[in-house]
Amino acid sequence: ILETERGWTEVKAPFGGVVLERFTRGDTFATPGMPVVRIGDPRSVQVEVDIISDDLPQVEVGRPVVVTGKAVNDATYVGKVERVWPEAFTKISSLGIEQQRVRLVIDLDAPDQALLPGIAVDVKVEAEKSLGTLLVPEKSVFTRHGKAYVFVVREKKLVLQMVEEGLSDDEYVEITSGLKPSDSVVLSP
Repeated sequence: ILETERGWTEVKAPFGGVVLERFTRGDTFATPGMPVVRIGDPRSVQVEVDIISDDLPQVEVGRPVVVTGKAVNDATYVGKVERVWPEAFTKISSLGIEQQRVRLVIDLDAPDQALLPGIAVDVKVEAEKSLGTLLVPEKSVFTRHGKAYVFVVREKKLVLQMVEEGLSDDEYVEITSGLKPSDSVVLSP
């Protein structure tokens, strides 16, 4: 009887791979068509990320992407945007703010086994590129009366200097006018 029951419980996958996710426990009954496990090739991992819909105009298929994070021991993976989902959805942020988001699918170049299903990573999508620009730390720039400013050290004095901002990310701001490369700016004034 046990050999007959074993034949009933044997489930064959349509292709070879690694079990990436289990959907059921061993003590539950499965019905026809019910997913039991997810099988895949960990060398062909894709990353799905939700971005705020306001950032969507800067993102398009083919844009370069960098994936990092503590879950992958701060390793860096390079890839590109493979797909932008055609509709937005509402999500509550960790701060309790309701946001409209759009899902992106990121295709990575030769990831290794460190990228596993369900882990959290940091994703940076290159929206624009500017070479040979003057950058200052994002914390150096502040707004006053709708204008951007930095404090510059000139002749051992702090001088309030109005600047024009260009591209920016989480760390740096491009300064298109108002500063010289030799200027020293105050960090976090």
